[in-house]
Amino acid sequence: MGERQTQVSDSAYYLGSGGTKILILGNSITLHGPNAGIGWDKYCGMAASVPEKDYVHLLYKKITESGRKANFLVSQAADWERGFWEKEILSDFNYARDYRPDIIIFRLGENIPPEKCGAYNLTAAISDFITYLSDLSGRGKTKTLLTTCFWKHEEADKAIREYAARTKCPAVELGDLGGDDVMKALGLYRHEGVAGHPGDKGMEVISERIWQGLKNFI
Repeated sequence: MGERQTQVSDSAYYLGSGGTKILILGNSITLHGPNAGIGWDKYCGMAASVPEKDYVHLLYKKITESGRKANFLVSQAADWERGFWEKEILSDFNYARDYRPDIIIFRLGENIPPEKCGAYNLTAAISDFITYLSDLSGRGKTKTLLTTCFWKHEEADKAIREYAARTKCPAVELGDLGGDDVMKALGLYRHEGVAGHPGDKGMEVISERIWQGLKNFI
């Protein structure tokens, strides 16, 4: 594809240069580093066959092929999912705040403990996280796009939709994909957890759905 990718850490990288600044917040579907213990040897969205076929790279390709310019900061934010009720966790993402994104893609939810959604206000936590990361420099209001979970998650999906409705942000529905084996990498990886992630077909559908919600922002 020819784009420039620069690794920031085990949990973040830049993709491309120039144009609209897009921060993608995700979990293992967005980015997972190599882990020999589960038979995963790539640095990309699990379980794409190659990095170029994960939804992030496919989305970047759709943007550039449309004649637009963008650069991504891709952030693995599963720690936020597992501890969203802890205010201190926001400071772990100062590097993403310093990026001053024009657009935030909130592609999180699957790892959020359901019992914590009842004990804490997940909708408010999503709002706090996005506000913390938004560009408040005066250049313009950061736009936000959210997605529901790949594997249906009643509590998280409800909070994501509530936030989207309150802020009039697009919420891209993905929950039908996780129940369709065609969308997964079944049989391609020995570890069931890896194989249950989106395969190349699932990644393509995720990228297309996000693109349909995103293209009017750029």
